[in-house]
Parts: sequence; structure tokens; C-alpha cells
Amino acid sequence: MGLRERHGASVGPGDGSRFGVVGGGGGGGTWRQTTSFDLPKNVHDGGRAPVGAIHHMPLPTTKKLLVLPCLTLLCNIPPSASAVDAVLTDDTFVYHGRKAVYGASPTILISGVSSGYLKFRFDALPSGISGSQIAKANLKLWVSGVAANGSVDVLKVTSPWSERTENDTNKPHTAVQPESGNIPVLKSMTAQTLMLDLTRLVREWIDEATPNNGIMIAATPGSRPSLTLDSKENSATGRIAQLELVLAPGAGVKDPNAPDQQPVPVIVPGPEGPAGAVGPAGAVGPAGAVGPAGAVGPAGEVGPAGEVGAAGAVGPAGAVGPAGAVGPAGEVGAAGAVGAVGAVGAVGAVGAVGAAGAAGPAGAVGPAGEVGPAGAVGPAGAVGLAGAVGAAGAVGPAGAVGPAGAVGPAGAVGAAGAAGPAGAVGPAGAVGPTGAVGAAGAVGAAGAAGRSMLTGFGAPAATVGAVGDLYIDPAASALYGPKTSAGWGSPVSLWNSRGDSGGGQGRRNP
Repeated sequence: MGLRERHGASVGPGDGSRFGVVGGGGGGGTWRQTTSFDLPKNVHDGGRAPVGAIHHMPLPTTKKLLVLPCLTLLCNIPPSASAVDAVLTDDTFVYHGRKAVYGASPTILISGVSSGYLKFRFDALPSGISGSQIAKANLKLWVSGVAANGSVDVLKVTSPWSERTENDTNKPHTAVQPESGNIPVLKSMTAQTLMLDLTRLVREWIDEATPNNGIMIAATPGSRPSLTLDSKENSATGRIAQLELVLAPGAGVKDPNAPDQQPVPVIVPGPEGPAGAVGPAGAVGPAGAVGPAGAVGPAGEVGPAGEVGAAGAVGPAGAVGPAGAVGPAGEVGAAGAVGAVGAVGAVGAVGAVGAAGAAGPAGAVGPAGEVGPAGAVGPAGAVGLAGAVGAAGAVGPAGAVGPAGAVGPAGAVGAAGAAGPAGAVGPAGAVGPTGAVGAAGAVGAAGAAGRSMLTGFGAPAATVGAVGDLYIDPAASALYGPKTSAGWGSPVSLWNSRGDSGGGQGRRNP
């Protein structure tokens, strides 16, 4: 009899417990078709064994294992090969620019502003298995919703992380090149399984050629998709991410909870037999209790601003929402006119006298001054009587020069002679004291004041700003101005009458 065991559930202890061999991923990964067989109580380790991880079971030493026929089509495993699911240990997403941790969220959001992270463990693989014994590694993702078309990349994570602590401030590093890139995501893929080939990366993890830190799923650069995946914390659907490993022939699988024994391959199923008659429909069971409400998903991306419509009638004032982040400062306005010249500062101290400059060329000789008046002539002495002329005696020695006679009257002044060559320039004289500072010039007229963009919380006071300024109150999403001589006037709401910014998704930018 075929059983339908939920993925990740357990079977209970006791004689006659039924255990499932995993078949194909039916129902998009929600349920997995199994073929059941009986296990004695002493096979269970502690009374529980996981479903969805065992394709080969170690045989008890004293009991026989009965394997019922399994349809090859349902098992989706090639003949002489087996498959095993890796254990999903961590799944979360990081919202860019936020410190929030989403490890307990029931969904994984992947968009232009958020990236998903998955990490698996390979408990069901036998020790000593090598990467070459992995024939295929398929990652199956249940797409629970697509809000915007685009494409995503799958990248190898290169540093450790945990879903309990990861956020945008401590997110791990990733490889530059994607393992699988530019994967299309369309709205038509909602409620479908997206399957990706991670064979090469899984082989590296098993061979320990690179540390197993999982993968990141992010929007392809330049693309802005928006899709959600179910996380392992989603108790409503259970469609978690699956990493299915198809083993090459001869690679056995063990039960991680069973005693250490040699793995024994499950008997390869034969061809499909004829379908049995459909049994009568069972009675409808009572409706189950309503499950708890799921956690609120993260806010969607803010859509592009629509065109400003005509102003509608002012509705009643709604409750004031929380203040949004202050937007970037506006562009700097044009420079105002140059202000008035300030008062002249005090005269500084006289600087030291500099070195004498080179002598300039000699100036032209000025005209000769006027000749002063001649002094008065003294009276002439009386003339003596002439004596007789004696014989000429021998020439005696020259007598001493007598005293100079009185100066005769001055003769007439002769014409001025030609100017002689210029004499050498004398040394420079000392620098004279600094002259007094002249009076300050008249002050020019003040230029017109520039316009400013002001921000603050609450309505602006009448004393704030100047005529022509604008004022934004981000707490009330209100714009005042331009200010006039009469004051600021009434504000204008930055949100339209529907409560959004004009055509987006109705949410403020987080």
C-alpha cells in the first residue's frame, strides 16, 4: 500500500511501524510519494527516523526487509541509480539597507532590494563518498508568488552565516561569477516549481574543494524581479526548497539515525503493472482548526511616482503616520548678490624698510640761477709822487711778493658755460612715515537674497525663513511656501487623496 508522507516529517516507534522510500517530488514538493515497508521496533534509533532522506537501508541482523514494488515513473530515478534529499538547515533573506533578521519568516523575498539565502547539509550520504559519485544535483524551488517579471542569479556563498543572525550589516560574501545566471522569472510561474542544476557546486562541497556555506539567490544586475519562496518555517504549505542528489550506480545511501552498518541498495523496481481498481471514496473528515495567521511579509518596493493629478477636494485629516526618512538635500540655489563692503580694518604696523632700489638715470640739469648783486667797491688809495728814474742796477733777487692789492670792481658777468657731465647719484634717503589712511568709500546697495529649502518637524514659525523660501515637514508629509510677506500660508500634502505618492504600490519607502 502506498503512503504519502509529508516531507521532513517522522514515523513513530513501535512494532509494525511503516517506513517510506522516497519517490518523485509530487505536488510541487509538498508531498512525496513513498512505497512503504514494515520495520521492527529495534531498527529505529530512539524510535524516530526522518522521511525523505532514505533510499537504501542497512538491514537488521535478525530481521528481513520487505520492499514493495515502486513505480519507476513515480520514483523519477534512473535504473541502477538512487536519489537522496539534502537537509535544509538555514533559509532566510536580507533586505538591503535594513538591520532586521528574517530567519523566522514563512517566506523568502527576492527582489531588486532583497536577496535569499539557502544552506544544506548532507547527512544521508555515506561516509567516503566523492563528488564524482553525484550524477546530478537538482535545486527545486516552489515559487509561491511573482509580483514583477525579471531574472535572478544563483551565487556561491564564500563565508559563514546563520539564519538566526543574518541581516544587511553582516551578510556573507559571495563569488563574483554566478553558478547559474540570468534565470527568467515570470508572473506565469506562480505556484510552480523552478528547478536549477547545481551539480558542479555540490561536487565541490562534497570533495571539500570549497566550504559549504550555501547559496545566494539575487536579482540579476539591472533587473528588478519580485518573487517569493516558501521557507521551512512555513507551516501552512511545507513547500520548502529541496536539493535532490541523484547518485551514480553503486553509491549507497544510509539512514543517518540508524546504527553504523554497511548500506544495502534498495531493489530496483520493475516495470509498472496495471492500475488497480479505484477504491470507494472515504468519508470527508471534519474541518481542521484554523491555523495561526502568518507573519506579515516585508513591505514591497515603492513603485515609480506617477504624474501629479489635478488637486482633489481636501479630505478629512488622517492620523499622522510615522516620520519617514529625511530626503536628500535639494540642490544649492544660485549665489546671491555680493553683500555690502565691510568697515575698513585698523591700519597695520609699518613694515621694515626694504633694500634701496637701483639708482635711476640722472635728471636733466636745471637752469643756472640769477647772479647776485656785486658787493660795494672799497675806496682807492692815494697815488704817490713819481721818483726819478735811476740807473738800472743789476737785477737783484726777486723780492718777496707783496701783499695783494685791493680787489678792483667786478667785471660784467660772462655768458653761462655748457653744462658739465652729471655727478654720481647719492645714496637713497630714509623712507618717510606712512601717510594717513584715506576715508572709506560709500557702501554699495545690498543684493537680493537667494531662495532656500528648509526642513523641520511641525509647522514653521513666522520667524523661520525668508520671503520666497520653501519648508518641508516630513512627519506630516507637508510642503509650505513659497513664503510671502504675509507668512507661510497653508501646507500642501505630499500624498494624494488616495494616501499614496501617485501611482505606486501605496507604501512609503522603508
